[in-house]
Amino acid sequence: MSQRKIDKEHDEIVRGLRALRNANLFLQDQREISVGLAEKLLKLEGPVCRAVLCFLLRAVKPRSHGPESVVEEARP
Repeated sequence: MSQRKIDKEHDEIVRGLRALRNANLFLQDQREISVGLAEKLLKLEGPVCRAVLCFLLRAVKPRSHGPESVVEEARP
């Protein structure tokens, strides 16, 4: 992504980042729903799917990136 694109489409990029962060938080907070979705999307069975999902959610850890205000502070 170029700086020119970031400058030109800043609001759209911030909305996209916010949506990704919220989706990650939802997946972490709603484990049973997340497992059901992952089973369908990844075509994995329960125990394997839970292990894969736990691994992926630990790798992402959106809460470690700070509060919503971090996204707002990114504005130019």
